[in-house]
Amino acid sequence: MKTNILTFLFLLVGLTSYAISTSEGVTTHNQKITIDFNGLAIHGATVFIKNSDGNVIFSNVINPNVTSKVFNLSKLPVERYILSIENDSKIVDQSFNLTSYSIEMEEKVSETFKPNFRSMDNEIRVNSLLLGQSANVKIIDNLNNVIYNESFNDKASINRIYSIKNLDKGNYTLSVYINDKVFYHNIQK
Repeated sequence: MKTNILTFLFLLVGLTSYAISTSEGVTTHNQKITIDFNGLAIHGATVFIKNSDGNVIFSNVINPNVTSKVFNLSKLPVERYILSIENDSKIVDQSFNLTSYSIEMEEKVSETFKPNFRSMDNEIRVNSLLLGQSANVKIIDNLNNVIYNESFNDKASINRIYSIKNLDKGNYTLSVYINDKVFYHNIQK
């Protein structure tokens, strides 16, 4: 029961802290993308334009007072790109095709909630909203040996406490893999 209440609270906080879907706030005209931030809770957001390999070709930190922003992509080569909007708690990705005269946004929007890490004593607490997405958690030592590996499939969230009291002194990395993204937490024992 306690786990269900914590999961619900984590879900509620995650959803209210960053309520955005790129299909709702994005319009296109010719080779320009306009993002309407009016009324969206995205303080501290950064907009990225990435090529199809995921390499960032443009980024812009959005001032909290800005209500909309136009990105002119006419100087970019014709190809497939990814619009990514990110803040401290969430990453929203939407692919689009830049043609000679227009931008064609794909319907699929990918949302990834960033995990929350907290170190206390000999424990690492990991919380992340998954909403049915698959995830994987690994603890790796400084020689790249996998110390711990756990998979999560069709789960609402990750709510785990990992004990490190039996690990030898040294440096470790806790990695969380969600939606082809990796989030790292360094551990020094």
